[in-house]
Amino acid sequence: MVRILNRIDYKIIKKLAMKNLIKILISIFGIVVINRFQLLIAQPVGQNENWRVMPIRSEEEFREGKIGGEGYQHLHGISRCRFNPNVIYLSQDCANVWKSNDAGTTWKKVLGKNLYGKQGQSIEVDPINPDIVFTIVENHSNPAVSIAGDFVGLYRSTNGGTSWEFVLHVPTIIHRMYQHNIAYDPKSISDSGAKTWYAAFPNQALYISEDAGASWKILINLEGHNPVFNIQCHPKDMETVYLASNQGLFFISKTTSSLQKLGDLPAGEVSSIAINEQNPEIFYTVLKGKGLYCSDNSGKAFSLLKSYNAHHVFINPGYPNIIYLIGRSSNIIISHDGGRSWNQRVRVIPAAGLKRDWKKTINGAMAGIVPNPNEPNEAVAYANAAIWKTTNGGEIFEDCSTLFTGNAWSWWNDGVAFDIANPNRFCFFCCDVGMIITENGGDYFEKKIIPLAWRQNGDINWTGMHAGDIQPTPNSKTIVASAGMYFKTKLIRSIDGGETWNIVDNNYQNNLFIAFHPHDPNLVFAGNKRSFDAGTTFKEIDYLTARNAEILGLCFAQPDIIYAMTKPRNVILRSNDRGDSWFEYVQADWYFSRLDSKPTFAANPSDPDKIYTLDKNGDLAIFNGLNWKSLGVLELAGGTKKGNFVRTVALDPRYPNIIYAGLYYAGMSHIWRSVDDGKIWEDISINCPRLGASAMRVHPLTGDLLQGTVFGTWVFPPPYKSQNSIYMKCISYETR
Repeated sequence: MVRILNRIDYKIIKKLAMKNLIKILISIFGIVVINRFQLLIAQPVGQNENWRVMPIRSEEEFREGKIGGEGYQHLHGISRCRFNPNVIYLSQDCANVWKSNDAGTTWKKVLGKNLYGKQGQSIEVDPINPDIVFTIVENHSNPAVSIAGDFVGLYRSTNGGTSWEFVLHVPTIIHRMYQHNIAYDPKSISDSGAKTWYAAFPNQALYISEDAGASWKILINLEGHNPVFNIQCHPKDMETVYLASNQGLFFISKTTSSLQKLGDLPAGEVSSIAINEQNPEIFYTVLKGKGLYCSDNSGKAFSLLKSYNAHHVFINPGYPNIIYLIGRSSNIIISHDGGRSWNQRVRVIPAAGLKRDWKKTINGAMAGIVPNPNEPNEAVAYANAAIWKTTNGGEIFEDCSTLFTGNAWSWWNDGVAFDIANPNRFCFFCCDVGMIITENGGDYFEKKIIPLAWRQNGDINWTGMHAGDIQPTPNSKTIVASAGMYFKTKLIRSIDGGETWNIVDNNYQNNLFIAFHPHDPNLVFAGNKRSFDAGTTFKEIDYLTARNAEILGLCFAQPDIIYAMTKPRNVILRSNDRGDSWFEYVQADWYFSRLDSKPTFAANPSDPDKIYTLDKNGDLAIFNGLNWKSLGVLELAGGTKKGNFVRTVALDPRYPNIIYAGLYYAGMSHIWRSVDDGKIWEDISINCPRLGASAMRVHPLTGDLLQGTVFGTWVFPPPYKSQNSIYMKCISYETR
């Protein structure tokens, strides 16, 4: 936790102000910010002050000079430019679009302006122009969440993912699998790209565009087809579209707008299609879980080619005898002779360290592969939240996840904890992964996971971690954290830096905020509980239990003052004596949360009367103990259109007039900074992918802003000189 450094007596500052010396200082020296502790010379955002990324790499990777890239979010789509195969796009389950310009060697998150959906589904790149790409997105992984439902559907980019057009609004459905639901007609290709495109939406319709994706119309109703696994165009006839769904295999006539069953496959879900573009009569399809079937008469009749618990089939368009068959639970197998023989001993080699040894297969519904049509031995695949590449015909696939980041300490601001004495030692509590810790400012990390047996034995419902704190003594090995399934977590404790853990409270709670008292290393606050023995045991605070409330913050300059919030989120409670007694600090006729039960909240580090949360419009507001003041950042960012609101707020503990506001919605400027307590705001989104903000925290010893996202940890430098900043350790990043 934080020790406030370099204090200046506020009474002295007040006295100076009374003598009007502050105005003199401003006029002479250009000082633009004065807070309770220090005079701060703010620096405007310059060209060199871009966001940098902090990949979670192992010590082995660091020693070998590798950049790293941990992945750890799943993928739903992959597409490779037919005539420029160096360009590959990925569609991620919670972070929409990624891109590689070097055949999968390195990856970048696209900037994504005006791409208003966070959840990526199908994706397809133009075969001629690699800057033209289409993707289907959903707004939220929970279909019951209706926020911004008017902006889900199909998007098109013509500049490689930097910005997007919303070209078709259709209700979408999240399916956790690879889907190929966007396709171009190969016979419509001109020098500028493909003219005719199709997009399939499960339980809705198949749409067609004949003007390169500018306008769309319904071709056929797809009610009952849920999911739609795959659509493919006939390579030569400009008439036929094939569709694989839970209902089986179908062909669709563009002229008659009719949908008819195809072939003589056994009953079942058809989960994949592959067509030999050199000889379209050769047609492959997967009967989900049963095997690979082949037709030599355009799908009129099929025979079983390979019995396998299969899910997807892919062929190399330039070398169609090369077939990749991905199993549902079994590893990928490969044929180089049209299916007559198979390599069933494909080796998959994960990156070194960080307990990645479980990543030794390319399998499952969330797996896909794009062979290089110009190189028979090269292909890029994804599976198990990582990216893989082979250059030897599939004998070996090696991890190629460089800069594909995703370890997500994004649940709430307390997903990161800092050592009070060592600026280079901090840890992240990641939603699905567990705890990772660095002792060197992010050069490399170690993973400290909880026992898998806990989940197997029913002791805990999930192995992810969400919040925590390090005991505030130098180089302490004692850590208290929350673990479990998102909104239902238990409190756990380690006394050896995360090597081993104990469950210290068996009641499932939110536990969004976990903090040691900065001046009393034996006192811990978590949820509606306190511990007086450094987290060994916890006891409920009766008042908070009765009010259905949980602790969400404290004033670091006066840490006996703590704050809690009720459910529903419209009452903020305050204690001035470490939680012994409480009173109602403020009640509103609106809620301080918008999307779920995670509220927008922060306490001022120096002034115990100031708290930051939402106003009734979703803007950031200060309450000073008497009055509310809305700060206007939401309007600067585009207002409430598309359901936007201020999702998170973070303050610099040493310079409390520096405030960072993170807005929820994707596609828009989402990170804003004020250096004068919210009077003036500047957009510092800059090169940060426009996916909306989730968790942010200012490093208390360096002033760096850390942003925890589903596309990795991103770092922005403080607006003042910091001798121990970790910013320069991070990787420079251009989202193009």
